[in-house]
Amino acid sequence: MKKLAQPSPRRERLGGRFDERLGGEIRALRRRRGLTINELAEISGLTGQQVYRAEVGVARITVFVLVQLAAALNVPVIYFLTSANQQRAAE
Repeated sequence: MKKLAQPSPRRERLGGRFDERLGGEIRALRRRRGLTINELAEISGLTGQQVYRAEVGVARITVFVLVQLAAALNVPVIYFLTSANQQRAAE
């Protein structure tokens, strides 16, 4: 049986940081809009757990989830990617 390649710890760390930054951007915008997690979930068609996990960076954010959140928050998807990448570059 062929063993699957495991991602390097460095790559996981970098991806984890990006997920946390992305989640932080989602959380900040949700709060600026005056929404609770459950309200954003209802507007976006996601579950409260999906929104929470995206915000805290516990799970990788899929393109589908990101598109749903961006539409619910009335911003283009690139808003989140640009903001998260700018934070990363500043480090």
